Amino acid sequence: MDEPTEGLDRRTEQQILALLLEHAKDKTVLFITHRLVGLDQMDQICLMDEGEIIERGKHQELLAQKGVTLNCVIASNSNHSSKAIPMYRLFIYLILYIANN
Repeated sequence: MDEPTEGLDRRTEQQILALLLEHAKDKTVLFITHRLVGLDQMDQICLMDEGEIIERGKHQELLAQKGVTLNCVIASNSNHSSKAIPMYRLFIYLILYIANN
């Protein structure tokens, strides 16, 4: 699914994501997104930059690496953009959800 919650407010986005995951039982789903909502519910996250995977793992693993993912989360949760993230960059998260793992 490519940007399944684009243009939605945060509350609606979370509700839609919960419904998508509920209906994904016994299925493998690939989400492609620039948004950070629901990453903690995913089985595998790949962060791409300029066509290359630069970070890969579960959400907590990526945060522990203190790399780009952590900086993106910090920037998205604050009113100030992080100097560690060039704002011209477009990071893409490829997210794999595997039901019943």
